[in-house]
Amino acid sequence: MNSEENKKIIEKINSSGTEILFVGMGMTRQEKWIMDNKEKLNVKLIISCGGLFKFWGGIRKRCPVWVSRAGFEWFFHLLHEPRRLFPRYFPGIFFFFFRIFKKKISNNEI
Repeated sequence: MNSEENKKIIEKINSSGTEILFVGMGMTRQEKWIMDNKEKLNVKLIISCGGLFKFWGGIRKRCPVWVSRAGFEWFFHLLHEPRRLFPRYFPGIFFFFFRIFKKKISNNEI
């Protein structure tokens, strides 16, 4: 979004009188936007909500509760949207297992 568009959006938000602002632009983009604009916004609370609107709108499927409780919601979404999420998740997964392997080698556990 260009600076003129951004300015109009901030004006609309401020003139609306809202006190709680949900920002759903996708990871990193929404956090950057919030950091860049929080001083210009007349709101009491800003919540970055990522894909929440897609869940509420029925566009994206929620994972089963037991999967979420087990801490594998990310894996559920990776299986359902591999093209979109694999490039985002793979580096972290790779370095996680690399560090485990490195730790095991340094402790002579392998």
